[in-house]
Amino acid sequence: MNTVGKLDRLGDSIRCVVSVSMLTEGWDANTVTHMLGVRAFGTQLLCEQVVGRALRRQSYDLNEEGIFNVEYADVLGIPFDFTAKPVVAPPQPPRETIQVKAMRPDRDAVEIRFPRVAGYRVELPEDRLSLTTSQYSQVTVYGVDVFHPQTGEVRSDGPEGIACWFNDTDCNEESFFVRHAYFLGANDPYKALKTTLKAEINEDAWATLHSDTSRPFPKPKSSRIAVKVINHLGDEVMKVFRV
Repeated sequence: MNTVGKLDRLGDSIRCVVSVSMLTEGWDANTVTHMLGVRAFGTQLLCEQVVGRALRRQSYDLNEEGIFNVEYADVLGIPFDFTAKPVVAPPQPPRETIQVKAMRPDRDAVEIRFPRVAGYRVELPEDRLSLTTSQYSQVTVYGVDVFHPQTGEVRSDGPEGIACWFNDTDCNEESFFVRHAYFLGANDPYKALKTTLKAEINEDAWATLHSDTSRPFPKPKSSRIAVKVINHLGDEVMKVFRV
C-alpha cells in the first residue's frame, strides 16, 4: 500500500486499489474516490470515522483564483442522518507531475539523511551521584539533568527534581531487580501515598524511604550495583557501578 504509484517500487504499476477490509483509524489515503459501506453502522460517530477515510484532499495546490479546486468522493451505503443532493464532479485532466529521485550510484556520496528523533533522554553525570563503599555500601543522589530538545538546553534539578529512585544492590547486567526503593517527590508524597492507600503510614518507616541516601547494604556478590532514577516527567536513567 505504501509503494502504490512510486517509481521502481513494488507498487509502481498499480493504478487502482480496492480495499474490502474494515477501514480503521490507522488507514489513510488521499486518493479514495468511492466508498461503499457493507457493514452495520450503529452510531453516527462510526459513520463519520469511516467516511473520514475518503475526505483527504488529493491536491493542496491553489487554482488561478487562489483557492482549492473542489474535490468529491462518492459515498454509498453509509447512513447519515442528513441527506444532500448528489453533486456530479466533472472529470479533471491529470495534472503534470514531476518525478524526483536520487541519481544512484553517482550521487550516493552526497546523500542527506535526517535523523528521526524519538524523544529526549536524562543524563546522570558522575558528580550527580556518589557511591560510598566499605564493608557496607551506600548510594547518594544529588539531582538529575534533563535535556530539552525544544530549546537544546540541559536543565539541572536537585533532589527535588527526582520523583523516585531505585537500587539493584546485586546487579547481574541482565535484569534490573528493585531491592531498594526511595521516593523523593514534591508536593508531599507522604500525604499522596497515604491518600492512595487509604491507610496510615508509619512515619519512621517512611522516613527511610523518603531519602536521597540509600540504606547501607552489603557488598554485592556480582561486584556490581545499578541505580535507576526517574524524574517527574517520567524520564528515567540507569547507571551500573562496579564495587
